[in-house]
Amino acid sequence: MASQPAHLEPSKLGTKEYWSSLYTTELTNHASDPTDRGTVWFDDSDAESKLLTYLEDLTESAAFDHSLRQPDATFLDLGCGNGSLLFALRDEGWHGRALGVDYAPQSVELARRIARQRAEAPKEGEDEDMADGDEEEVDVKEPEFDEWDLLNGPWETVLNGSQQEGWDVVLDKGTFDAICLSDEKDAQGRRICEGYRGRVLRLVKPGGLLLITSCNWTEEELKAWFEGPAREGDVGRFVAVGKVDYPSFTFGGAKGQTISSLCFQRHA
Repeated sequence: MASQPAHLEPSKLGTKEYWSSLYTTELTNHASDPTDRGTVWFDDSDAESKLLTYLEDLTESAAFDHSLRQPDATFLDLGCGNGSLLFALRDEGWHGRALGVDYAPQSVELARRIARQRAEAPKEGEDEDMADGDEEEVDVKEPEFDEWDLLNGPWETVLNGSQQEGWDVVLDKGTFDAICLSDEKDAQGRRICEGYRGRVLRLVKPGGLLLITSCNWTEEELKAWFEGPAREGDVGRFVAVGKVDYPSFTFGGAKGQTISSLCFQRHA
């Protein structure tokens, strides 16, 4: 088992104040211009599109649980921001329950406003369908959004209904990065990022997936953070089962890429 990587130097990006301020600004911008939906993180690497392609390819893979290969697979997005990733999943035809959570209430409010805006907008081809008398085949709801601190929040906020035992797919696009930049300590005196794996294990159903994207950790470093035997109190362990390919570059004789996306499966 690889040793745990050295901690990152703390920065303002690891504070709730930073994210609350940022999404307060984005709320103001959206109020004055409803077409301004805010920042899509890692957009310069086309991460969102590549994640969608990776998930679509899973639907044809027999290596995964049947429910992971269905359009009604369930998704939990940790640190949802403006909800962009969940909205993109909806637009690509994934119609299972989708919940985005964030500890910044301003982020949740922005995502909810965009969801309402989408729900009220006429769907493409809707007028033609009404004229032809066609009925919509699937009543697809917009994603849900809720305020929740993933390291300390109550489980019932996210583990409820048919997802009491966990979600098919848990998404993290930059949230683990932000947590790793916090200087906060937990009750054991550890940097709070060290408690992330154990908390997220409970959110993923047995056999389900964690799809995590990072700009601070390499693929091997992410494996060091998430793989390995179950620890005391863990409900299972993560095993890396795939990755998203991004353009690579070579610098100083070393090959790398600007971001990494790995897929982990929860095993017993």
